[in-house]
Amino acid sequence: MNWDAVGAVAETVGAIAVLATLIYLALQVRQARKVQLAESIRATRAERREFFISLRDSPFIHEILEKCASGIELSYAENNRLTAHHAANWAQLYSAWLQDDLGLSGGHNTTMAANFRFSWSIPGAEEFVDQYGRSLYPAEFIAEAMNYQEVHDDSEKGQNDA
Repeated sequence: MNWDAVGAVAETVGAIAVLATLIYLALQVRQARKVQLAESIRATRAERREFFISLRDSPFIHEILEKCASGIELSYAENNRLTAHHAANWAQLYSAWLQDDLGLSGGHNTTMAANFRFSWSIPGAEEFVDQYGRSLYPAEFIAEAMNYQEVHDDSEKGQNDA
């Protein structure tokens, strides 16, 4: 028996084993990425759902928003509740934006445009972002949000002009 031939066969078998291991690992990484993507989407959707449930069930926010729409001045407590509402909204909005920015949404998130337009439609949003948002969130997030704030302002002007 020729030891060189045995060595060559062993090297070939070893190379095939390494290749099989690399293919297996690539498949595992791909599967883990899919699981991570699904979990990220689920967590963001759950966070958004909880926010809307809290909005729906709040004994305060509807009256506060009604006062804002009517131009009635808010009490100190109402103003604080509205600020807390904005804080919760913008925190989950930033979470969705960050997930999207990191490529973890897989295109399955509600569009950021829709999220931003909704957020700007809430009375006091501009004041919240000016007072707190610019120091809480990265400039890129605020810049993108401001793009949709202008769209929101333009659509309101068009409605008021009609």
